[in-house]
Order: sequence, then structure tokens, then C-alpha cells
Amino acid sequence: MKNYLKVKFTLLCLICSVLFEMKAQTITPDSNPSISGTVCPTISTGYSVSIPSGFANCSILWTPTNGSLASPNGNRTVSINWDDTPGATATLTCKFTNCGNSNDNTTATWSALILSVKGQNFDAYGNSVTIDYCTTNSVTINVPHMWVQGTGGVAQPPLQEVIYSWTLPSGWTTNGGLNTTVNSITIYPTHCAVSGTGMVSVKGNIIDRCGSAELSNAATISLNGARPVVSLVIPQGYTGSTACNTTPVTFTADLSPSLSCASSYSWTKPSSWTLVGQSGNQVTLQPSGGPDDATTGSISVAVTFSCGTTITSGNYTPPYTPPAIAGPDPFCSSGTYSIQGAPNTVSWTSSNTSALTIDANGVGTRHGNSSTTISATFAGGCTAPISPKPIWVGIPVYWSITLDGTSPQWYSDCNTGSIPFTVGPDPHILETTLGGSSSTTFTLNDPSGTIVAIALTPTRYSFSTKRTDISFSITLSSSNSCGTATQCIYFSNQGTCTLPQYTSITVDGGSANYSADCSSGANSFSVGTHNLTALTSGSTSTTFSLSVFSGTGVSGHTVSSTQYSFTTNNTTAQFQIRLSTTNTCGTTIQCLFFCNGSCVYPAGPIQTSQAKMSAYPNPSSSTLTVQVSDSLENNSLDQPYQLHLFNKFGTNVFSIESNEKVLEIPVGNLPPDIYYLHFRHQDAVLERKIVIKR
Repeated sequence: MKNYLKVKFTLLCLICSVLFEMKAQTITPDSNPSISGTVCPTISTGYSVSIPSGFANCSILWTPTNGSLASPNGNRTVSINWDDTPGATATLTCKFTNCGNSNDNTTATWSALILSVKGQNFDAYGNSVTIDYCTTNSVTINVPHMWVQGTGGVAQPPLQEVIYSWTLPSGWTTNGGLNTTVNSITIYPTHCAVSGTGMVSVKGNIIDRCGSAELSNAATISLNGARPVVSLVIPQGYTGSTACNTTPVTFTADLSPSLSCASSYSWTKPSSWTLVGQSGNQVTLQPSGGPDDATTGSISVAVTFSCGTTITSGNYTPPYTPPAIAGPDPFCSSGTYSIQGAPNTVSWTSSNTSALTIDANGVGTRHGNSSTTISATFAGGCTAPISPKPIWVGIPVYWSITLDGTSPQWYSDCNTGSIPFTVGPDPHILETTLGGSSSTTFTLNDPSGTIVAIALTPTRYSFSTKRTDISFSITLSSSNSCGTATQCIYFSNQGTCTLPQYTSITVDGGSANYSADCSSGANSFSVGTHNLTALTSGSTSTTFSLSVFSGTGVSGHTVSSTQYSFTTNNTTAQFQIRLSTTNTCGTTIQCLFFCNGSCVYPAGPIQTSQAKMSAYPNPSSSTLTVQVSDSLENNSLDQPYQLHLFNKFGTNVFSIESNEKVLEIPVGNLPPDIYYLHFRHQDAVLERKIVIKR
């Protein structure tokens, strides 16, 4: 009986099981995963659901969690793309609806762990390794183990470790491949242990299980160590090659940091330099002393290390300073030329010896006003070229003066000849070409006041007139630091220009002695105030100028255009009064010298002294150079001389006693005007008219 009941129970359970299976819905993957209970992300995976009795007419609705449909919904089968999310569960639900029976809203569910390491971080790790540049030994890099989230726990899939994908910087390699199943890698430098050029990096992946799954975040490990740099050290004070200088130069290779595995230094040099010697990290080279030193290559050094690497310095091209002629331009009266920085002796030539000659020491001597070119060559076998120096000698020169395209008569003064002129609709054009200067100052002297004139350029002048019965002059002047060149053109339809003349010069009503340069005919005087009257023809006024040569107590002032008053309280004084009158033709000068007893005239032939005096530039603006010469070829006179500079009122504004043949007078603080320079030597006096301009 008991056996009967047992068999009956077993048959009943079997019948129930069959009935359950006929009613149950099961979701089944199309393929089995590599790891039980898991699914791979990003790969389209197919699923199907069983259709028991009573479900044939139902509608099917698929719903994935942590994934998306990859095929149309509503069918018995479906494809799903699962998200690449570490530790997430893939869940797929199938719901039956519209069955027309009690099976409505019946669901079936399937789930598995998504295998993913996307964006996963390594645990804490050492992010740098110290290496030695000079070694070729291996370096082992370790990182923490990385496990796939959601594996290895209770009721979880088996514990899964990632594959480690390594990336190496340039100059490093490994013997075992870049994908490892262990969390370490051993790497080797290809030559020296290059560092600082990159990082070792590693990422976790599950490509062996899910080939399209993304990798984890990277761990990066820097290789710390010396990365040497070689620099070329230029000797202190060395500025490059110069003409004729063949002194050897020592260059040094500076290795930073200094490494013991530096085995050799290889130098490159310009082809014009000669190797003198090499020792360790230094090389000594000899330049040729010519311009090729800077054009035939550069200097550099390459350092080779015993571990197999070579590094190179930057290139250094030694500059070359060509020789240059230094000296005055323009050349006024004296000066010396030299070659800057040249160690060798030089021979000198001047292309125009009528303007300038130059001796073996480079000392020039002026002979005229013109251009010349100073040339020099080295002696002693040095062939370095020297650029010639074009210069101007002396004051400017007017090469040509043209009036309306033709060449008129032009003279140093306005009383030599005259140019007839016409009246027309167009202005007249006066144009100049110069040597020693680039500009002309045009000065119109027009007593009629009817001429319209304007300077068009520094060398062109325009003037026009509507009258032919007038006379006028145009003075042209051009200056450089040596002095001023002056020319004059007199325009008249009445003939040659006539200078003004003094018809009468009296002192206190009596006739006075006078000459053009005060070289003779002294006038005696007494203590008191005296009146000087000057009458002229061809002009209407006189300019008076007082100069006192010795003694004190003499003063004077202009009373009118024809009268001058002077007062004396010292009968031993010696002084002069200069008279000048001007018209369009030029200026006439007369001079009255006053003294009682032994008179030393301020001008005239030198009887007891062979000294001569010149002053330049004239006009001057800041410094007036005075040059004195005599028959002796030395730098000073045998006896001292006195220099006095007087203004037009006779006031002494500068005095000095000297033996030097060249000295300078500062005139920058003097008002622009006319001054008179007096030179006294032994029993002689010379005078020069000086113009100070700004």
C-alpha cells in the first residue's frame, strides 16, 4: 500500500511539472557568454522567449534595463546593445499583452552582470621611477591589480582580472609585448636611459572576453632622471674675428649635468679656421683674420656617450668685424686717419692729392677744397680688404650755378660784373650743385622791395620782378664744419655794380686817418668825448664797431646812421673803430686806429713774426677752432701768443695766452652776431671777422 501511494505521488508531481512547463515563459540568449552569469557591452546580443499554450495570440513587449533595443520590438526574438557601465546589471523583461485570456500582463525576466572597466581607475600607485641616464639596465614598472567590478563576490560571477595594455615613451622597448596578464612590465632603453621624453602609461581591458569593450582610465608613470644638454661656451671677452687677427681661440663644451658616460667630443668648425688642438671638452681654433671667418661655416660640438647616444650643441657663427677707416670728414685743416682695431701697419693713399695728401702715419694735409677717397692696405701679408672712405676736404665748393637752365656769371662778391634780366610771366629759377655741402642759403638784396622770391628746395631758388629799371643781388652761401663758401650774382640792366664809397670821415670836425685794415695811419686822441662822422656815396648808413687792444677806459655808442660817439679817459689805450657800409653790390670797410706814442697796428704784414692764423668753422655755432702755424715743424710756437675775441661794441668776451698751434674757443653761450678775433704774436696783430649763428 505504501509503495502504491509513493508511485501515485511521483506521477502527480510529474503531471504538475509538465503542466507548469506548458504554462511558463523563458528568455534564452542566442549564445553562451564566456563567463557564466555575464554579458559583454556594446555587442548586439540576440534573445528569444518561449511561447507556451495560451500565449500564441499575445502581443510581446521587450524592455531592457542598462541597454537599448537593436532590433524591432514586438517579436518573439530581439537584439540588445548593453551599456558599457562597470558593475551594472543587464536586465531584459518580456511582457505579454492582448492575449484575450488570463495570460494578459504576464512577464518573463532575464538578467546578468555587464562585464565593463570603462572609466575605471587604478588604486593608488607610485607615479614616478628614477633612472640613470648612463645605464642600459631594465626598469620594472608596477601598478595595482585591477578587477572587473561585480565579480568574485557571493552569488557573483568568478573574479575577473583585466588585461594590462602598456604604452612606452620613445627610446624604450620590452621583450614580452605590450599586453600583459600581470600588473607589471619590464622595459629596456634602446640606448642610454632617455628620460623626460614621455611617460609609461597602462590601461585595463577585457578584450579577451569582450573585444569591443572600452578600456579603463590610464595610470601614468614618469621616468625621472638626467637628460643632458651640451652648450658651446664662448670665451669671455671674445666678440668675433677681426682683420689680420689670427690669435687662437679656445671654446668649451659645457655638459649639464656632467655625466661620467660622456666618452667623446666631436667638433665642427668653419673651413677658414685651423684646428690648433683638442683636449677633453675643449678645442682651440685659429681664425684666418679675414671675412671668410664668418662665412665658411659654424662651430658646434657633438657629445657621444658610452651607452650609445649622441647629443649636439647649437651652432655658433663667429661674427667678423671688417676694418673701418676712422678720421675727420670733412677734413678742415689737420687730422689723422687710422684703422680701428687693426694690429698691422697700414699704407695710405689719397685719390686726389690736390685736395689732400696723407703720410705713412695717416696724418693728412689739406691743399684745397674738393673731394677725395682715403684708401688703406695692410702690410705684413694680411690681405683683409679695407673699405675706402670718401671724404670732403675744406669748405664747400659751388660746382655750378644755373639761371633758367643757363650758366650766368657768378663771383665771390657782387662788384665784379652784372647780369641783365627781363620781365616775363614765369619766375626765374636759380639752381646750384655743390661739393662738401647739400644746401645753399639764398639771400636777396632788393632795395626796391618789389621782388618776390622763395627757396623751393635747399638748392633751388625762385624769384620774379615786374620792373627792369632796378638793380638787385642774390648772395649764395653754403657751410660745413670747415667754413663757408659765398658767391654773389648782381642783376642790373644799367651795367656793373658799384660798391659804396666813403667820401668823408672826420673826428671832432677834422679829417681823420683811416685805411681798410688799420695797418697804418694812427690817430692821436685826448681824454674826453669825441664825435666821428662818416659820409658815403652809394649807400645811406654806416655800421660802427669799437675794438680795444690795450688799456682801459674806452667806450662808445652809435648816435645815428652817420655818427658815432666815443669817450676815453686813458691816453695810453690803443683801440680801433671799424666802419662798414653796404649796398646791393657788397660792403666797403674802413678802419680808424687810435694811439698815442708807440703804436702796435692790429693788422698788416707781419714784420717780426712768421706766425699765421686761421679760424673755422666760420660761421660757428658752438666751438671755434683756431689754428696757428709758423715756419717751425713742431706742435707749439717758440713764444706765446694772445687771443682776444671782441663783440661789435668792442667788449672783450674771451682771452687766452698759449703756445699751442691748435686750440678751441667755446662760443655756444655767445649771442648770434658779428665778432672780431685778434691774434697778437711778438709785435704783430692779426684780425679775423667771426660770425656766430644758431
